[in-house]
Amino acid sequence: MSNNGFGMGGFYRHDMTDELSWMISLAISDVKDNAEFEQYDYYGNSYIPGKKNRLLLIPLTASVQYRLFKDDIVDNFRPFVTAGLGPTMVFVAPYASDQIYYDYYGNPYREKIDFFTSLKYGKLRYTLGGFIGFGAYFGMEKGTITGISIKYFLAPFPDGIEVMYGGYTKNIGGIFITLTFGGMF
Repeated sequence: MSNNGFGMGGFYRHDMTDELSWMISLAISDVKDNAEFEQYDYYGNSYIPGKKNRLLLIPLTASVQYRLFKDDIVDNFRPFVTAGLGPTMVFVAPYASDQIYYDYYGNPYREKIDFFTSLKYGKLRYTLGGFIGFGAYFGMEKGTITGISIKYFLAPFPDGIEVMYGGYTKNIGGIFITLTFGGMF
């Protein structure tokens, strides 16, 4: 979960020492602009006035985790700090057509494009993204792994990406709350 929406992903984690481990993760999540405000028409259809593009954030990151207080806290609660860096893709797909239509009363509007239809018109944008954060794993050290972390992720785009008509977003990311479930072998 993030201030942009929801997402999911996968990871591979390897312990180098009792306190230090590395991890590779790939995720996908929705990206929204702060100016987005969903509205509904008379028939219950949702739309976001002024929205131009849908964005999907796809970071591939390599990170390190450092376990805190190893000798002071029992093994079923393992807090850590983490930082990562890697290539980040943003899939930009149109939200509305560029053509302006007029309703019965002469009000201008742009026709909303269905999510799956918009995917074939999408394009990838690339940058280098990274994060810092902290979290904790719960349960015993062998077997399954369950945890939670809070990360601040940043993916800069110097030219910006137009999410809302006339508004360019130059930094994509924000605060992410990540729930981790996995198996250890």
